[in-house]
Amino acid sequence: MIFAFLTLGELVFNDGPSPIVLTVEFIDLRDGGALHIGSEGCYYEGEATIVFRGKSFDKDYDIECGKKGLCVQDGGILEIHGKEKLSWTFLNKHLWAGEDVNVLTLEDNVSSWEEGDKVVISSTSRDMHDAEEFTVLSCEDCMYNQLKIGGLVKNDHYGGFYKGVDMRAEIGILTRNVKLRGEMESQCYGRNWCNYFSHDTFGGHLMILMGSKSARLEGIEVVNMGQQAFLARYPIHFHVLGDVGDPDLYNHRVYAKSLSIHHCFSRCVTVHGTNSLEVKDVVGYDTLGHCFFLEDGNEQNNTFTHNLGLVTRPGTLLPTDRDANMCRGILGAVWPGYMPDPEECTAVSTFWISHPNNNFIENAAGGSEEAGFWFIFHERPTGYGPGSLIPFAALRSPMGTFYKNRAHSSNYGLYIDDGVKITESSELEPQEYLARQPAEYSPHKDRDTSKPRVPARIEKFTTFKNNQGIQARGGDLLVTDSCSPSFPYDTGSHQRVEKSTIVGHSNNDVSGDKDADGVQFFQGPITITNCSFYDFYTSDAAITFMEGVDAEGHMSVLSSVSNLRFGHETRRFSIGREPTNDGERTRILLDEDGSLSGYSEAYIMNKNNWISRHAGCIQSKDCGCAVCSGNYGSLFVRADVGKYQQMKVWRNEVPGSPLELDGIPVGKEADMRTEFHPNVIRNKGYMMSWGWSLPHDITFYPVVFDEDDFLTVGICIKALHDFNVFWELENDKGEIIETLRYFEGASMQEIYDQDDQYYHDAETGILFFNVKAKYPRHEHYAYCSHRGCERMHFMYHGPTPTQDCIWKAYPKYEVKEVVGETVPGLLMPFDSADHAHTQSRAQNHQSNRRKAGSKSPYVFPG
Repeated sequence: MIFAFLTLGELVFNDGPSPIVLTVEFIDLRDGGALHIGSEGCYYEGEATIVFRGKSFDKDYDIECGKKGLCVQDGGILEIHGKEKLSWTFLNKHLWAGEDVNVLTLEDNVSSWEEGDKVVISSTSRDMHDAEEFTVLSCEDCMYNQLKIGGLVKNDHYGGFYKGVDMRAEIGILTRNVKLRGEMESQCYGRNWCNYFSHDTFGGHLMILMGSKSARLEGIEVVNMGQQAFLARYPIHFHVLGDVGDPDLYNHRVYAKSLSIHHCFSRCVTVHGTNSLEVKDVVGYDTLGHCFFLEDGNEQNNTFTHNLGLVTRPGTLLPTDRDANMCRGILGAVWPGYMPDPEECTAVSTFWISHPNNNFIENAAGGSEEAGFWFIFHERPTGYGPGSLIPFAALRSPMGTFYKNRAHSSNYGLYIDDGVKITESSELEPQEYLARQPAEYSPHKDRDTSKPRVPARIEKFTTFKNNQGIQARGGDLLVTDSCSPSFPYDTGSHQRVEKSTIVGHSNNDVSGDKDADGVQFFQGPITITNCSFYDFYTSDAAITFMEGVDAEGHMSVLSSVSNLRFGHETRRFSIGREPTNDGERTRILLDEDGSLSGYSEAYIMNKNNWISRHAGCIQSKDCGCAVCSGNYGSLFVRADVGKYQQMKVWRNEVPGSPLELDGIPVGKEADMRTEFHPNVIRNKGYMMSWGWSLPHDITFYPVVFDEDDFLTVGICIKALHDFNVFWELENDKGEIIETLRYFEGASMQEIYDQDDQYYHDAETGILFFNVKAKYPRHEHYAYCSHRGCERMHFMYHGPTPTQDCIWKAYPKYEVKEVVGETVPGLLMPFDSADHAHTQSRAQNHQSNRRKAGSKSPYVFPG
């Protein structure tokens, strides 16, 4: 057994015909100590293996690096350069289940893959476990891009395009001539989370630390590496190296290239406190926890190019690594007695990106329990990183290059949302440190919110066979030239999908695949333009709204579609189920040019939403919705009411059809408020009520109101004493920078003639005032004026007043509706295709599916 502590000396592997196997407990390279297996440009051609031996209960050899591993620190040099081989490519022909001896046609030259090599072919269904391993056989007749494999094929692997969407399986090499391998026990033992894993998860590890002179890795097979129960013990770990592109710090550029990392127990490649690293042509397969992992939220300018990650399973290390069962079962770091919500965990991803200023080019995420790519945002760097960046730097930083990546066979293809908890658990905040929590991305020039926004560009992204293609929140976000896709935190921001192809069903569908919606709108603003939709049938739709509990909240009146193209068999639109929550009750979407509804400059909304629809609307039989023209905005109402106290809204032109809203609780428990977000017709009159008790504190924000637009609002309050009404201007920090107190006017007319008047009708007990925008908006997608967000603020200072007077408002304040905004003429109906033909095609499609799958793939919630 060897413990190698190398200083000044060099260990050089001889390149000859005889295999070399070195079994060690630990290797420590420092103070000029070096390990060489080949060199850059002179690749090692023989067979070399380093085996790491040890048990999890053995003593540590080094305080930083632990045990059973290879550590490079303080002047150490590591150079491993295995034989050149193509890392991965694509199937160019379908491979069907049941085939035995197969010759595969691939996209690239695979002549570097040899007889006896192991390869893995990815899943092309929604089940990542459909990936399969095979052995390369001799094939004298094969061309340079062909490969013969042995073994029975158990699952279908798609090898083609459909309507321009590349849904080909990836195939990656697992075998390399230079190997780093952990020696394993036959089963799990000791304190290695054996309640979650039956196999041994204490493998070897490789750790490169600040102070190392050189670390270049290429052409290596890394197997049975990583230590699941121990932090910082990963198959490949670049640990707090600083800027590896700085020649004053490193002799050579540090990189990890052409690695095959498989059957490992804690990640694939970890980039921790390290900048300017290159990770290229790495295959990561069948691993636990986030695979390609940016750790603390301060890692920047790293470039991941042409890497492949397959079968990323949950792990135990961090809350975000865990599945729901682990989340509820690992309680050592939460506050005593607290049971975590699985939403604090359940985020394991093939690419975990904790700072947006990194580059991802031509990578493939081919199967994760949760996400292919997850952009997560640290309010401040964690771990070793506190103080290395200003607060909110990651949340405000522009995104690096994200180009020509692909994701499939996961829950989410691409997720851009959420942050992590940066404090330890406490009685007030009992969640575990680094648990998942809300955060919203808002990229600006120089990370300064007073400077222009910088759109995050998602270019040429392909997503298929995911339960949801893209889910993102924040802005600005631009998805362009992509195939298949809850977005305002930063007022004026929006999300845009353009020049993309979105497919509902294909000849890669399998029996049991559920119906697929194309784009699901939620919140917003979202723009979909210059996109093509194909093969959405009678039970799904190309365009629709999000449903269920996730759809709670506000639907922006600024969301729109234009220049859409549909296959002739495609169902274009569905309004969705009968509304059961506020997001569903306030559905609205602008069709700018009629390419969706057939009516240009028309808003699509619920047919029974009478605070938004009017007599000039058209009720469409095709979608069960109303199509309207008009001047629409939103009213954000924040009131100190209980969690379950609804708000009811009446439009004075249709008093018999109010809209009831549940609201969304906001703020801390001690200062809890409820927000309501009705969409309204600007320059109209509305009554509002909160049951039998009037809130003491109510603010009304006119949202997407242009200069001089208003709403006349009426609320019940019997007595004139003990309340105040103010107009206020709020800046982007939530500070009130202007105030105007309102006074009682003598008549209803005075609230229109004077900007500082309210009117109280003693007969009905209703207080009227105008919620008015005094300043212009300078951006189309801005929610508020260029000066800030204007609001009306009502404060009642006495005992809780009753408000039972709305029934007295009508007919006195009922207004006869005048049809002023009629919908332009019909260009074409929602579904201009032959419906009988569509239904027949859908039935044929169902009967031709081949085997079981799972949920629908294309969801793009706003």
